[in-house]
Amino acid sequence: MAAARGLFARRGYHGTSILAITEATGRSDTAFYQYFQSKIELFALFYEQLGRDLVRHFRGQRVIEPGPAGLTEFRAWLEGLDDVLRRHSPVFAAWPLVADDALMPEDPSEQYLHVLAEEMRPRLALAGTGPVDTRVLAIAIISLMQWTHVVLDPRRPGVLPPESSVHATLATIIHSSLFPREAGAVGAVGADGDPPPWPDLLLDSSTDRADPLGAWRETAPLGLRRRVTRRAEPTIRRILAAANQAFERGGLAGTSVDDITAEAGVAHGTFYQYWEDRYAIFATLAHQAAVDICTHLDDLLRAEDESDILAWIDRWLDVLRRRGPTLHVWTTEVLPTAPLQRLSRQLRTHLDAVTARLLARWAPGRSLDPSAAAIVLWVLLGEFPYHAWQRHPVLDRDDVHRSLALLLVGGLLGARTPLSAGGPPR
Repeated sequence: MAAARGLFARRGYHGTSILAITEATGRSDTAFYQYFQSKIELFALFYEQLGRDLVRHFRGQRVIEPGPAGLTEFRAWLEGLDDVLRRHSPVFAAWPLVADDALMPEDPSEQYLHVLAEEMRPRLALAGTGPVDTRVLAIAIISLMQWTHVVLDPRRPGVLPPESSVHATLATIIHSSLFPREAGAVGAVGADGDPPPWPDLLLDSSTDRADPLGAWRETAPLGLRRRVTRRAEPTIRRILAAANQAFERGGLAGTSVDDITAEAGVAHGTFYQYWEDRYAIFATLAHQAAVDICTHLDDLLRAEDESDILAWIDRWLDVLRRRGPTLHVWTTEVLPTAPLQRLSRQLRTHLDAVTARLLARWAPGRSLDPSAAAIVLWVLLGEFPYHAWQRHPVLDRDDVHRSLALLLVGGLLGARTPLSAGGPPR
């Protein structure tokens, strides 16, 4: 089990074979099968260990209280949660990936999520969560802490804020969502009224922000070898959709050109007409996702009141349905090419600028580190809903909408929690 845990951490679930586990221990396959029927059975034991540790930690949380003392105690509990998740990060990161038919109908995560929700309920006796169920909130808190830790991987390009600052910001955002203040006046969008400039690569590679594929235009999106003609556009879109599905299953490192062409039902020669390799096609997907992200972040800056933000969340979830796999790979894997790394740094700079403007406009009296808040915003909008709603659907769309409203409006922006018991407008 120790050898398997180390291999899962380095290679992921699908990249680790039973042969690799037995070779790492100097044993035979026969020895493995004396104790485990399959790899998934072994992995399920790691699920159970993670679940037990999470339940134990949740039971150690006292009633969450308002005020500075309550925030300090909640932050200490969150940092303890981070310690638990670090120990089990190979399991948690792969949890949605392996919760497939091999584990159904007894998915081991479900029973622990139910227990965690029940443990969370009495701890929220003094808090106001509106229509957000404690099960949803427990899943959100775990997801935010775990994926924030992933984003802070030191191998990623760009300058990241200190981990302590990110933990403090995350604790403040969650605590503020539980104990919201009266909303103050909303200021102007910015000194000049314009959103921050877009990353250079997006403007260089696309003449139309509404369609970054650039169909029948004179410039090609990032990663493509040639311009996109009207005739080639359906084939390119088909291969891109197939790549999106393949990357969702295997990630960037675990997906080959063979996987993509098999998913798309096209010949290798067709693929290589347009892309050099799998990194090039991922660059095209990342380019499309970045355009969507920047477009919707600009719209968020233009929101005039809390109802505008609720409507914006609904539109954002449509973006996430299309771009979720790409954003997840972007978050979890080290991008291997210079154009991808450059785009990643530029998008991070854009997100920092948008977050700073949001805080200045909606919560000028709060002392949040904008760079740390940008990381939390990325995880809040991307990894949490993607995993809890799409990749491993333990929440439905309304659950995600309500929790995003609670944590974005009441937490990050420090305004009133805008949801009534009736839920979000649809």
